[in-house]
Amino acid sequence: MVYALDSGSSVARHAGSNPALGNESFRQRRTRLWRANPLLGTGLKYAGVVKLPACRQAGYTRTISPLRQAQSRKMRGRHVNFYGDVAKLVDALGLGPSAARLESSSLSVPIINYFMKEKISLEKHEQEPRRTEVVVDFIRHGKSAYSEQGRDLTPEGEKQVVASAKEIIEKINPAKEMVVLLSSPAARAKGSAEIITGLMEEKGIEIYKRGVVSSMRNFDQKDNKYLEELWQDAEKAGVSADFIYAKHPKYQDKNEKFETQGEVRKRAGRVFNWIRYLAEHVKKTDKTIHIIGVSHFEFLNPIMEDLFDYKVEEGKGISYGEDLKIRFDYNKDLKKLDISAEFRGQKKENIIFDKKTRRFIIEK
Repeated sequence: MVYALDSGSSVARHAGSNPALGNESFRQRRTRLWRANPLLGTGLKYAGVVKLPACRQAGYTRTISPLRQAQSRKMRGRHVNFYGDVAKLVDALGLGPSAARLESSSLSVPIINYFMKEKISLEKHEQEPRRTEVVVDFIRHGKSAYSEQGRDLTPEGEKQVVASAKEIIEKINPAKEMVVLLSSPAARAKGSAEIITGLMEEKGIEIYKRGVVSSMRNFDQKDNKYLEELWQDAEKAGVSADFIYAKHPKYQDKNEKFETQGEVRKRAGRVFNWIRYLAEHVKKTDKTIHIIGVSHFEFLNPIMEDLFDYKVEEGKGISYGEDLKIRFDYNKDLKKLDISAEFRGQKKENIIFDKKTRRFIIEK
């Protein structure tokens, strides 16, 4: 059933001949229902107008009625205007005295989009939720000589970055993605980002924004002798320096010589929280925001351990030039953020980001 009336004045003129209105005039019944149903508020000021929340409960969606256009313009975005008998509509919403109640099947009412001048179905509206997607490829810099000179990458390190970057670039659709390239301020990270930039230019992919993010840096070293000591301990134990830094008890307590893994994790949480905030608050864009971030072991290892069952003490820490992908998909209508991650062929879903601890957690 679709309600169709010529105009507001015709409703008033023919009120007496409408069985649903009885002997009351349209204005009398409208006033009585208005007073008896606070949920309708001022929505009944004009014929066929009710507040948006009540209409959503009944399955209706937004429309702007041509009925009394001059008066209803000021209500755009706040109310929903329907053609129809107000008494029947109130009954259909379950807000007023009994009248000719509608069957649920009659609630699939075609509506008119006043601005687009076209008919839109409820089904189409529901299938096109407003979403924001942010994809982040975190890459560990290539193997380095740690000289802080030039690109500070060994020939092997350059090859590692090229291999990883090519895999990422092959999957980028320039028409649907907006690329942002970020890196740590360290020379080896900026050098890796420079290689990625060159490969993208070869493919004709525009980089929307380039930047250096201080919070993505490696651990702060306050004692120049610390790094040499760490390498010596790693050599004696026959393990990697990554393991010594991340797990050895000697290097886990907060001190004045260097920034511990726990302190770096806390700093990294600010970056992840910023990306989460970006996904939830960025204005609607037709393109996916694709961030490529070049960082370090101590920045990326905690994410790998939180989301995947790889342990650095087992020699499975994130390698030079390796990529870890995290996808943030935010549904603005449901206000729901879906997070997934991919690493070494594994995919994890049902991930949440705890805003208090600023850590990724897999829901069980």
